[in-house]
Amino acid sequence: MGPRLPIPAVADTLSCLNAGSAVRPKALIEVPGARPALGPTGLRRGPLVFAVEDTTAQLTWLGTLLQPDRGPAGVQRCETDPDATITARDLGSGDILGARPYLDGSGSIELAGLPPASSSRIALDVDGRPAGCVRLTTMAPLGAELGRFATLSDLHLGLDVFGLRGRMFEPQPTSPLGCDPPRADAGPIHLRAASAALDQLNAWGAGHLFIKGDLVDRSTPAAWALAGHLLDLPRPPATVMSGNHEQNGAGMMSPVDGAAAVGIDAVHPARRVDLPGLSVLCVDTIRPGAHGGRVTDEVGAAAIELARAAPNPVMVLTHHPIERFDQAWSYPPGVPRHQGEALLRRLADVCELLLVSSGHTHSHRLRTVAGVATTEVGSPKDFPGVWAGYTIAEGGVRQVLRRVDSPQVNRWLDHTRHAVGGVWGRWSVGRLADRSLQVRRVGS
Repeated sequence: MGPRLPIPAVADTLSCLNAGSAVRPKALIEVPGARPALGPTGLRRGPLVFAVEDTTAQLTWLGTLLQPDRGPAGVQRCETDPDATITARDLGSGDILGARPYLDGSGSIELAGLPPASSSRIALDVDGRPAGCVRLTTMAPLGAELGRFATLSDLHLGLDVFGLRGRMFEPQPTSPLGCDPPRADAGPIHLRAASAALDQLNAWGAGHLFIKGDLVDRSTPAAWALAGHLLDLPRPPATVMSGNHEQNGAGMMSPVDGAAAVGIDAVHPARRVDLPGLSVLCVDTIRPGAHGGRVTDEVGAAAIELARAAPNPVMVLTHHPIERFDQAWSYPPGVPRHQGEALLRRLADVCELLLVSSGHTHSHRLRTVAGVATTEVGSPKDFPGVWAGYTIAEGGVRQVLRRVDSPQVNRWLDHTRHAVGGVWGRWSVGRLADRSLQVRRVGS
């Protein structure tokens, strides 16, 4: 290995204090060192670091990575061989960290074999043609790995439009229903995106899958049939939560009956799944017929009892995020602040609470609420198109969001970044620290 670039700080670290206590931190939030940003940065045409773990990373880009050649009469064109390969190399050591077929247009490349807690410069080339360079800093190790799981959220199966006014749509492809065996490349874009995410999280090694609500857009027989098709694809064991869209009153059947028809036993009011080294507590925040969420007395009491008996540190999953204020200040609305904070304080009193993660907003954010790290994770079906992976280790838990990357969905995902007059393409992405982070147990 060649010399590594010196780094003054491997990661920014924040103390995550138990509410009401300024003495003993319960956990430390660690985020990858990166250029400071005042707000959501969007993506760009050149390569960008989208995800970082301790030894792996994902680089992504929009459009072509190659400079166009000047053809006859000054016409610029960018041509690549159909069998072209994109390669990522460490400029310090010369090691190849990743390679894959290159398709001209948006895409990503996975890097492996990076040294932990180090900074590296990575150069990309397409069959020897320069394709950009990035600098990245890997996360510090959390100790021995105990397991992995993944989450998906806001799949909205049955919805075939996107955008503020629903004007983005794709012509309906051939129905996937009746395919034997089930096909991941058939059906509407929202099913294809979820199928591609399943392929990636399976390859990543997830041992369990949690779906954090809005599996279907409305509770209709057709939408639940799509959900059944999706869950027939190869996947780890799954736990399914309800979102506001299953309970929005716009469907044709009871969401309980619809889910049961395809073998889904949705979480209500709370459920704990004990994985090696971590107990995942799923909490139902749905208010039937309403867009925003709440924490009822029944839900809170069930969650507290489950957390009290947890054999491991606890991570909480909800559909709705906790609002900054009691009144929603942005769209879509979440759980009122006083209800969310009260629940987290009570949970922190009865268990070792490490992390809370939600969906609903289709965007990516990291905040601390009542001294606990909370994240919002987007959807695989609209820009930038993600799934979340969590690594459980002796020293804590790490979150990493990866972009869905498939020829079946990339063009659609690029199209949806233009929603809301182009604001969506910048707002939804968040910063690297919103997507890649880890929570370290104090004393580990």
